[in-house]
Amino acid sequence: MSDVTRRVLAALFALTWLLFPGFGLIDLSVTWDPSWARVLEAGWGVFFTVLVGAAFVAVALSLRRAVGPAVQLYVAAAALAVAAPLAAESGVLYLALVLTAETAIVCAPATAPLIRDRARMRFAPDWPLTVIAAGAAIPWSIYAFHMFRLNRRSLGVFENSGRGVETTDITIGIDHYAVQGALGIAVAVLALLAGLWPAVRRYIGVSVALAAGYIGLVSLDAHPHPGSVNRVWSLLCVCWAGAILIASLASRSGGQVTTGTTQ
Repeated sequence: MSDVTRRVLAALFALTWLLFPGFGLIDLSVTWDPSWARVLEAGWGVFFTVLVGAAFVAVALSLRRAVGPAVQLYVAAAALAVAAPLAAESGVLYLALVLTAETAIVCAPATAPLIRDRARMRFAPDWPLTVIAAGAAIPWSIYAFHMFRLNRRSLGVFENSGRGVETTDITIGIDHYAVQGALGIAVAVLALLAGLWPAVRRYIGVSVALAAGYIGLVSLDAHPHPGSVNRVWSLLCVCWAGAILIASLASRSGGQVTTGTTQ
């Protein structure tokens, strides 16, 4: 398959996750509207916009140098796959399979050289970033499993129950709590990869900061909307995202690898 074809496909895949049927940008657009389940809309929107759609855009623009976006897409797919059994939400598994297939098709030029180039594969921790990431791994995991537990309860839909009632939201037949939990897992794993792996550090670090910061901000403002957490956790989430962003951008090895390729 030619590079041009892969670029076109990556752009097409991006549109499907951002608009239809992925609804990434569409869900983000209602995160400040109190008539919607704001935090659940933000979680779905951030996952399929920042972690998936934007990564495909990056692949389309920088095909052979898109190591960070490619790794991020595979982690996002793995998080969805893990979420499926833990949240008892089979639809999420289909999303994981589609995302994995699409990523394999368009990201081969970026990921294939990793097997041959040990310099790109080496882990060289940036200790401030790694410590910041590791410090939030357990809280993000707890958050994810709490979301999975809520998903298994098969709560009523927000628009049918109204505010003040523990409810959920549904998109393309999938409960948002399952994707909310997948977001927690993805953020925890990606943050650690950014701290440990120079080849993906800057791109993934910025993505994690944007995703976590936005969720924390919406949760801070929307609590007690469904999917939100208490204001202390939300504020800490925003602060953590800021720390990840600063540490990622300040790292001297932020995406620089010995082969001279830059992320």
